Amino acid sequence: MNPSLQKNKKFSFSLSVSILIFYFFSNCTTIHKRIPDDAKERKKVKILDLRGKKLYRLHPAISQLSNLEELKLYNNKLRKLPRWIGKLKSLRRLDLASNELTSLPKEIGKLKNLEYLHLGWNDIRALPPEIGQLKKLKEIVLIKNQLQSMPKEILQMPKLKKVYLGLNYRFKLPAKFCSKPGVDIDDWEYCYDAIDLALKNVENTTELGLQRRKLKTLSPKVGKLYNLKNLFIWGNQLSDLPVELKNLHKLEKLWINENRFEELSEVLVELKKLKLLMLEKNPLNKESLKNSKVLDDLCKKPGLTIKADFDICSGHR
Repeated sequence: MNPSLQKNKKFSFSLSVSILIFYFFSNCTTIHKRIPDDAKERKKVKILDLRGKKLYRLHPAISQLSNLEELKLYNNKLRKLPRWIGKLKSLRRLDLASNELTSLPKEIGKLKNLEYLHLGWNDIRALPPEIGQLKKLKEIVLIKNQLQSMPKEILQMPKLKKVYLGLNYRFKLPAKFCSKPGVDIDDWEYCYDAIDLALKNVENTTELGLQRRKLKTLSPKVGKLYNLKNLFIWGNQLSDLPVELKNLHKLEKLWINENRFEELSEVLVELKKLKLLMLEKNPLNKESLKNSKVLDDLCKKPGLTIKADFDICSGHR
């Protein structure tokens, strides 16, 4: 390699590292300047706003703010919380949204006065059992994480009423928590089966989404949703439909695409008001469909649009 090029590469690398080190320490210095040196003055600090500072870590001086009630850390680059977070005994509100957290330290349970905790838009996979020690917590935001369960210790949190869980993996909260008076959950499917939830409000349920649930069978209970107009069950592993579907006298649109249907279920003919039937990306058997009475009836049905990967009604009109 040309010695001058090698020299330039080393210089470029050295310069990049120097800039990174300067940026990191200047950032920490800026934060440190926000925290008074005098102990009496530190006790006066109630709110610390560090939103959008591109922080990778928190300055230890924050732990000296014994009377801090609100800590705003939204939109940084934090990958973990320091264990000294538990020293902030007066903290009432903690906003950690839009960081890169994958877990929480068990010391989070020492924040005995915490009432509001925002952890949305991180990569948290599990909450520590110590979360149950937050007896004063009223609201927790966990939207858009990687959670696959909630610790049973949430049953030990008497004041927790609001839980936001959207855009996590589907799991079930403890039944006792779901039945607590006044509890407010952004997506009740974390408490109940989607169909059971719809049945609680059957009069007003006109649409039901069960897409991408890895369903191999569709519960016959769906037939009780007599006001249903739109049913989304695409992206599952279904190969047949329950006969109870015939009770959906108002159903107009049915998405069963991206499943495992080789033949068409007879119950489809019973859906008198059906206007749209989506069949794409199913392994439909073209040979058996040639003599399908079900397909004959569907293709002759006035006002029905059938969408498949081929001209499915060819020879059946």
